[in-house]
Formats: sequence, structure tokens, C-alpha cells
Amino acid sequence: MKLIAHRVFEDHRPMEAFDFACLKGFDGAEFDLRCGLDGQTYVFHAPFLKPRRARRSMPERRLEEACRVLGAAPQAPEILLLDIKTLGAARHAASFVAEGGLEAAGLTRTEPMFLAWHYEEALHLREAAPEATVLFVIAPITARRLLRIAPEDLFAANHFPYLASARRFRPRRGAFNSHNINVRLLKRARRTRLAPEGTDGVCLQKRFFSPALVEAAKADGLKIAVFGWKSIAEAKAHPLAEALDYAIVSGPKTAEEAALRRRIEAKKRLTARRRAARGAARTPASL
Repeated sequence: MKLIAHRVFEDHRPMEAFDFACLKGFDGAEFDLRCGLDGQTYVFHAPFLKPRRARRSMPERRLEEACRVLGAAPQAPEILLLDIKTLGAARHAASFVAEGGLEAAGLTRTEPMFLAWHYEEALHLREAAPEATVLFVIAPITARRLLRIAPEDLFAANHFPYLASARRFRPRRGAFNSHNINVRLLKRARRTRLAPEGTDGVCLQKRFFSPALVEAAKADGLKIAVFGWKSIAEAKAHPLAEALDYAIVSGPKTAEEAALRRRIEAKKRLTARRRAARGAARTPASL
């Protein structure tokens, strides 16, 4: 299992304030890419969830700048996972990788990977960057109570949740993804491929990480990436951890946050040990 630090560049934090401590313990880094009206690709996460005033004050951070920051790390990430949010960003990021942009930024030993939310993006990434790993994002829904559907069957919904964007990302045709939902039934008897041909794997939220999904992905020869983990320990403790190729973990972004997270985790472990000790102490008396 490879560990990927999720969203290493937060929208509200200047890139100059990036703390390399957030990469400790991880094999790679992830951030989102969107295409602006100027044709450039920016590192930007969730404009839909920001107030209009806050969106306008977001720092403009280009893909090239983000890669140079990571290239200056004491130990550059082994993997760079680029979450493609628009078709324009797919075009620019694929060209950037194919033309040696990572090497020029100091990421000479970093493997490029892409997350694609739609077929057009996935196909374009594969054509433009044939050597890169492309993972297709799906939202599988286990069907349990629907008529004539077995518990092992799945619905796969390929979706994108954001409906609006910041001023420099003003929505217009060809430059953004709108609410595009494609739901397919994946039946064991007549199951179609989870991801488009040419892609290397699937990516999904941890709540949908199930034995049925693992079976379907492995049958197609697809790698599995799961996001939504709050810690490395949580990802490693999952019952299906051995089937997981990439764990995308929302870790701390500064040294202070990392220290706080370590204290919280240590306190949880201590509490668990004390409970176990109390339970063991009570057992002989009960007999």
C-alpha cells in the first residue's frame, strides 16, 4: 500500500507557508487542478464551498509553482497524484508531464499519477501521457433492498459535486465540469468494466470500500485507491487493507497540526490500553 497525503496545498494557506512536515510518513502528495480563463492550470480545491468574498481572495497557484515547491523538499515525494477537476486542466497537466515538467521542477524521481472524474478526461490523459497511471473516480453504491438485485451487485455513479466556481474559473463550456451523473448497474452475471479501457485503476471514498468492490476491481485487473482516511493508522487497520494499492490520507498540513495529531493518537492508544487492562482485571473475578 502506498500512502498519499491528501490536498497538501490548502486553498486558504499561501504556498510559501507549505510545511514539509506534512509529507513525513507518506509516499506521495495529492492536490486538485482546475483550468482558469487564462488557459493556465491552478491548484485549487473547492470553490463551491467558499463564500464569494473568500473565493476572490484565494491565492493563485499554478501547477508549475506547486511542483517546484515539492521539488525543493528534503525528500521529494515518490508519487505525485494530480486530481483533475476540469478537461482543460487534463490537457495542460498531461502536456506538462509529457514535456518533462516534473523533471524541470526538481521531481526527477517522482511518478506522475492522475485522478479522472469523467471518460473524456481519462481518455485524454491516457493519450497524452501514456506512461502515467490514470485512476478513474467512481462512487459505488451497494444495492441491498432493490427488487431483483443481489447484495453483491453494485451501482457505480461517476459524479462531480461542484456546481459553481471562483471568479477566475467562471463556468463556461469546455472549461469546467458540471453536475454530470452516470449511473450503471454492475451485476455479477453481466458486469461491465468499472473504469474506461486504458485506465489503470479506480478511486473511491472509504465508505464504499467493500469486498464486492474489491472483487470487481481485481476481476478487471484494476488498482484500487481509497480516499477519506483521517490517519495512516486508520487506513492500515481496515479489514481490506491488503487489497488497497493507494490510501489517500487527509493528514496534518503543518508541524503544529502534526504534533497535535500525534498527541491525540497517543491519547487514544493509552485509553484503549487502559480499557483493555480493566477488562482483563475483571475477568478472573467474574469466573
